[in-house]
Amino acid sequence: MKNILESIKYVIDNAEDVYINTEKLEEVCSKLEIKGEEYWLKAAPGNITLLNTSEIVTFVLILETIDFSFWGDPKWSVKYKEISYDGAFGLVVALIKALENNYKILDFEYLKNMKFEDFEQIMKGNIEIPLIKERFHYLKEMVEVVLEKFDGNFYKHIKNIRTDKDLFEIIINNFKCFDDHMCYKGEKIYFYKRAQLLTIDILKIMEEREKITADYSSITACADYKIPQSLRKLEILTYSKNLGEKVDNSIVLPEGCNEEIEIRAFTIYAVERIKQIIGKSGRNIRSIDINDYLWLQGQNKNISDKPYHLVRTTAY
Repeated sequence: MKNILESIKYVIDNAEDVYINTEKLEEVCSKLEIKGEEYWLKAAPGNITLLNTSEIVTFVLILETIDFSFWGDPKWSVKYKEISYDGAFGLVVALIKALENNYKILDFEYLKNMKFEDFEQIMKGNIEIPLIKERFHYLKEMVEVVLEKFDGNFYKHIKNIRTDKDLFEIIINNFKCFDDHMCYKGEKIYFYKRAQLLTIDILKIMEEREKITADYSSITACADYKIPQSLRKLEILTYSKNLGEKVDNSIVLPEGCNEEIEIRAFTIYAVERIKQIIGKSGRNIRSIDINDYLWLQGQNKNISDKPYHLVRTTAY
């Protein structure tokens, strides 16, 4: 989105701990095979295709409302059909299991009256999920907005939208829990990771189910912790010695610190640069295609991989 790209420019121009390796960027772009068919939710476990379009939109609205900060030691995970899933995939299967166990989580009136103990049960894994009270608060806040502003049916009010910009604006203008900005050296920097991801999810679902053609031209990368990890593995992102040691030794960074903001800003900037370079070769590639490609690459875990940066936050 325009204000995201405009705001991160200040970070790129004034960064002290994160850099782009331009030489490596060009080299990697010449080899990347991004088909534009990667979509993270398609790769998710479980099966939500039996739900109708309105129900799937409700599912991803709930999902992205509470989709943040899964890391830990041990890491929260959920077992489904004898396989353990963590992170966002763990959250997907937790919600699928809730539906299978007859929790009426797609009913906003039910969610309005749902007790914390029921939410705890839905989120139950090998350990308690981090920030569980914050997730519950965000869920209740989102439900209240849907009931008061969207007559209890969010899909009905957005089903005719075809552009990412229009849908994104509805999300950030109505749901406070999707706000995602930080202050860097006196300047406000916008990221909107979860709002952008929800925008993509909904438009992708409507494209597949309703056979519409959606415009994704305004969406940028969703700055989280997996995508910068993938970019660093590709040696496109480089960290200062001090920051590199912190990340590699799993030292938790304070939320909103300059180092975190630089990592997130350079993640978005790197994806935009990849798009520009690949575009010059005549290949039409979108930021969301690169975003999903890098995120899915990050799911291929290797013991030799360097860790991702750690921040306990509700932003991602």
